[in-house]
Amino acid sequence: MSNNPEFDDLKQALCEAIQDEYKACATYRLIIQKFGPIKPFVNIIEAEKRHIQALMPLFIRYNIPIPEDDWETRIIPPDSVQEACEQGVKAEIENGEMYQRLLKATSNYWDCTKCVLKFATCIPRKPFTRL
Repeated sequence: MSNNPEFDDLKQALCEAIQDEYKACATYRLIIQKFGPIKPFVNIIEAEKRHIQALMPLFIRYNIPIPEDDWETRIIPPDSVQEACEQGVKAEIENGEMYQRLLKATSNYWDCTKCVLKFATCIPRKPFTRL
């Protein structure tokens, strides 16, 4: 499988997806540490954790090493709740766009991969609009 370009696309897509979820989870975790358990971040971090857990079986199924999560050491939390929300909206929109691109890149994997990638596009953007 390693010499298969379609498999390489899948591997790259899964790694990009999980890295993005790791980054989001670390960002929201640091925001909560800095500003307390405020909405929408306490809700969204749970969704990010579910996305990570949904991706894990695909790494196992396709025998792809699960990337390390080192994002907490790479993130600087925003200075204010307002800035956190603005960054959150931008990140969630980019996340949705990324998943749409990854769905196209992995179009030959119509099994559970599609289901998981589609599940992860169910991103909680609405909570940010209520602030």
